[in-house]
Amino acid sequence: MYGAGRFGTGANMAFRRTLFDQIGLFDPALDVGTVTNGGGDLDIYFRTLMEQHTLVFEPAALVWHVHRADSTRLHYQINGWGTGHAAFLTAALLRYPKHSPTALHFSWNWFKDRLLMRMFKESRRRQNGLFPLIVTETKGAVLGPFRYFQARRQEKRKV
Repeated sequence: MYGAGRFGTGANMAFRRTLFDQIGLFDPALDVGTVTNGGGDLDIYFRTLMEQHTLVFEPAALVWHVHRADSTRLHYQINGWGTGHAAFLTAALLRYPKHSPTALHFSWNWFKDRLLMRMFKESRRRQNGLFPLIVTETKGAVLGPFRYFQARRQEKRKV
């Protein structure tokens, strides 16, 4: 369940209001408009599953998504993916402390396999342009936990 991203992204989703009554609303510290650059979609999927609810996929639903037009914007987006994912994992650890060993195990494997091992492999090839993107995502991931706490502090100041 910590790999909630395998269930999709927040580009197009809908929920019954009663679900929010049971599991709570989106975490404002994981909003795209914060220093975490996102993670709220992963968090809401994760909490839905942790609280024994079901996610449903509708293959007939279509979403038009505009991808980044230049390298600078692509790097910004990928850095945000790393930051948002690590921020989500931080939120999950805080929200479900009794599951900490599982969450920490998943987090380490995600960081090691998705980022560090891919970075190592791509550093040897470098001809396909993936190496700088993986470095960018890794930098975002390292900042993710710190950014989550920063976003929470900023959210508390709004109240």
